Amino acid sequence: MVQSGRPHYCNQLKVYRSNLHSMLLCRFLVYAARKEISSRLGFVCEYNAGIKWSSIRTIGSVTKEHEKSGQPQPSAQSFASSDDTVVQPKTPSLFPELPAPSSTVFSDIDEVTAYTYYVHRLAGDLQARDSLHNPYRRLAVLALNHPVLLRTIISCASEYMALNGLCSMQTAISQHTQAIQSIRTELSRQRSPGTTTISEAVSAGVDMSKDQALLSAILLQVAVVAFSSSAAASAQTHLTSAFHILNELGYLQTPRTMDLFVPKALVQRFAMVDMAVCAYHRRRPRVSLDTWFIQSEHHAALDGVQPLFVEMTGCSHIVFTFLVRVMHLAADVHECSRPKSDIYSDAFALETEMRLHDQENQQIIAMKASDAAAETCSIVLCRAFTHVAFLLLFRRVFAEPTPSVRVQHSISSIFSCLKNVPVTPPNGASGTHLVASGVDSASGLPFYLAAREAVTVEDQDWIRKRHEQWRQVYPNPSRVRLMEVAEKIWQERRGSQDQVELRCEDVERSCEAYLF
Repeated sequence: MVQSGRPHYCNQLKVYRSNLHSMLLCRFLVYAARKEISSRLGFVCEYNAGIKWSSIRTIGSVTKEHEKSGQPQPSAQSFASSDDTVVQPKTPSLFPELPAPSSTVFSDIDEVTAYTYYVHRLAGDLQARDSLHNPYRRLAVLALNHPVLLRTIISCASEYMALNGLCSMQTAISQHTQAIQSIRTELSRQRSPGTTTISEAVSAGVDMSKDQALLSAILLQVAVVAFSSSAAASAQTHLTSAFHILNELGYLQTPRTMDLFVPKALVQRFAMVDMAVCAYHRRRPRVSLDTWFIQSEHHAALDGVQPLFVEMTGCSHIVFTFLVRVMHLAADVHECSRPKSDIYSDAFALETEMRLHDQENQQIIAMKASDAAAETCSIVLCRAFTHVAFLLLFRRVFAEPTPSVRVQHSISSIFSCLKNVPVTPPNGASGTHLVASGVDSASGLPFYLAAREAVTVEDQDWIRKRHEQWRQVYPNPSRVRLMEVAEKIWQERRGSQDQVELRCEDVERSCEAYLF
């Protein structure tokens, strides 16, 4: 396992700080393109300064009241009382009690709105299965004492609100700029040799150190990149920096990381995001196979101790390890780093292990058919991830063509699972702007990876229909770009069969979008 010494670590952070300058420039350069994309998606992001999202007071009530009365929509300032103090939002029992915002935490009502939107809506979308233990919501509470994390949370929410037409793109870009500058400032500070380590955190019971807040902000910035459909290079920059901080804190060196809520959540967030980005872009995962996080003896703890890995990602930890192992094997094949006989021997053993697990999963699904829908959907989605591992194994390790029986069986199994995962109703469909997302918020990776391998007209038509349904709920520009990749690959396969696999792979590599 690669460990970063302090000199190398500091050099990496210097590179990261300089790259943040480029990110800010890119952010403004893509603004014009973002306007065109928004128009194509059917979302209106340019409007008057009044905030349209009016659920900060009660869920969906304000909009309905004013529609019935014929009065104009209230502006953001109407949520402040006469003495300029902000009205505390009423929160359902699922959400934590939020401290009353003060001028020392939030500079204006727009920031309060974005923060509240994050707690009520976005934290649920980031989590595969929302629950009382949602770590993204806990980070929001802890962020009130850590400006670097708070700025990124507000930036994430503003970006997502802009996609939903709830604030302007200028506001989202401004908040993103402030968040990046806050990260740069934190990185530029003199870092003491006594940086909090996992051992110190466990013994002292630290809820969140400055390093943890910085790491949380960097990992959430990956979501901002996905929401804005920026270049994947920005995501790789964030992930590279996060990887070095994780090593510096010792989180990847010891399973004691699982003893505390925040470190466990951060490692799980990094591992899943890195795996997903690498799956889309055909890269080797940063987490090596000898890291404790990949070892089988930790399956029970990672999926049994809060925050649960499966609740955060939609994918059980054992299936996650299958995916990581497959991608390491695929990288071995591509790089010719080992004899092919050794690679294929490991691949056959992994395939057997995956099939045994899938059989167990099928039995569990059959036994839980009468249980709560959310729990059943979570298991079904997890099985879809299992067949993504099969799909990647067949396509990228064994190099089987798309029409092969095993590849088509894998995508058929993925689609069969996803058809049993209901689509979350769009905003406002049930009379509220705060519809809690279902487990389908975590279905992007299996759906769009499998979509590339669809060959029948029936499958392709269903993919287009489901894509449109999800786009109405999760208006992420990355979804549009990933769907465009699938369409281009389908078109290539309908043409000449001469080197069709190489042409399709070039199409895949040309797309920098990702979703997880």
